[in-house]
Amino acid sequence: MVGHTKVRPVDRDSIGGEYDLFLGVIGYELRARYIAENLIVAASRRIAIGFESGHLYHYDENTHWYESAGFAVHHLNDADFDQLVAQQLAKIRDRKSSGEDIRVCVDVSSLTRVRMARLVRIFAEAQLSGVLEVDFLYSLAAFSPPPASTVPNRHVGPVLPSFTGWWMAPERPLAAGVGLGYEENKALGAVEHVQASSIWTFEPVSPIVDYSPALKQANSTLLTLVPIANQFRYHVNCPFDLFIALESFTFGITRNHNLVLLPFGPKMFALCVLLVSILHPEVAVWRVSGAEEPADREASGEVYGLGMSVQSQQEVLLGSAPQMGERA
Repeated sequence: MVGHTKVRPVDRDSIGGEYDLFLGVIGYELRARYIAENLIVAASRRIAIGFESGHLYHYDENTHWYESAGFAVHHLNDADFDQLVAQQLAKIRDRKSSGEDIRVCVDVSSLTRVRMARLVRIFAEAQLSGVLEVDFLYSLAAFSPPPASTVPNRHVGPVLPSFTGWWMAPERPLAAGVGLGYEENKALGAVEHVQASSIWTFEPVSPIVDYSPALKQANSTLLTLVPIANQFRYHVNCPFDLFIALESFTFGITRNHNLVLLPFGPKMFALCVLLVSILHPEVAVWRVSGAEEPADREASGEVYGLGMSVQSQQEVLLGSAPQMGERA
């Protein structure tokens, strides 16, 4: 059961205090440890979770760094990832006084979209006696050229079964909200698969200006199919503003359409999409994957954040009405 969920802004300067858990991610990108290495994130328990395969580029180097920094390191498949996170929350709950809040910090920079969806779902359904406060942090990558070759989409479907969405009126027209990334024609292939009657695009505006021409080139065909009025732009360095815009768009479009959201582009867009789906469970979140060539990415030095606060249903006072950015 999803608890009473609220989304809130988090900025780099507001990160502070003692977290009960800091969750790092071991990836092959150099930026996978940037936040843990360069920000002061105090936590009583620190763990870093990696993957069973894909130990390329800086993976071993990042593993050694996390170990030397005192993190408990785990290399897991997705099912064991879920179990470990749930166990950590249970241990914290058992250690805290009844009704005491739990604070968690997560670095999503090298997290896959599937694991991000798993985390959001675990946190949203956590049944704790107090409020679960989660701060998601993201290290923006420095610009690197897009892949030289394109690969076909091999999987197009819900990011997890729990994000399939439920449509009370299947006969209504289908709308697609599409985040834009700079993999050439990837979003176009997904939109063609969905066969939506209307398309809305969300173009990231990055403080790193090199991204803009590459992104427009990669999505040039798709953008010719989308009316200008349906093309939104958002600032990567303002994730809470993006969440509010996405939530407002979803609230309006779902009055007359069924909606599927496709989270291409920066990881914070994917996080916002998942949080919107928690507030609007009728909305589907789909992922697209192919045989992409792994790419190393360095950190740009820019760090952004977004938070969710979850109170279990049994703790919610009867009669309290959810506000914007909340779901009862």
